[in-house]
Amino acid sequence: MRMKGDLISLISVIFILLVGMAMTGCATTPLRAQFKTEVGVIGISKKLPLKAALYVSDTTKAYSFNAPIPLGSLEYHFGEHIERASFTAFSQVFEEISVVREMRNLDQFDIVIEPEFVKEKTRVNIGLSKIEVTVGLAYHVSDRDGVFWQNVFVGDVTTGGHRTDIMKQGEALSKAVKEGALQMGRDFNSETIINRLYAKRTSPSTPMLKEKIGAFPEILPAPKSDVDE
Repeated sequence: MRMKGDLISLISVIFILLVGMAMTGCATTPLRAQFKTEVGVIGISKKLPLKAALYVSDTTKAYSFNAPIPLGSLEYHFGEHIERASFTAFSQVFEEISVVREMRNLDQFDIVIEPEFVKEKTRVNIGLSKIEVTVGLAYHVSDRDGVFWQNVFVGDVTTGGHRTDIMKQGEALSKAVKEGALQMGRDFNSETIINRLYAKRTSPSTPMLKEKIGAFPEILPAPKSDVDE
């Protein structure tokens, strides 16, 4: 009986997706997955007295994952959600957070935060009766001397295959963002670190990050973490 139910569920998922493709006019055109990301309250009791900048590259904003389905694919545009989700999370961690469009003229900030999707840890598996979504996200944090903190966070969620279920699949991204903000809040909650970063910003020495950061150093190993338009 369970196998029969799973088969019916799979047929329902495929039917909904194929109807959506037909309505777009071409069955081979990727169908956009309509999901939401809601970070919510992350649980930081007191904001850190730091001025942070959030920079999201065009490459990261454009990132998407294509999950194969019969006659096409279901396209998850995770990159379109990352800036808003990150800003919502980090505004709860730092006293000041600003979105910047380029990596220059950043002397007024203590740190610059840059997210990047980890392709090897991001996937969508569409099964008989469920859809599994996993998002891998790296956060790189820089000061005047370059990248000094970086970590990888993984969020996942399993849902059914109905249209209303797909709306919930952004939770995978939300989990990764939330875990990144929490970890950063814990690691930077040190008087020594805060004073060092503040001293660098107020020092008249080398300007912070004149040029856009190039390739980041190898990502440090980290424990796996369990992430509106």
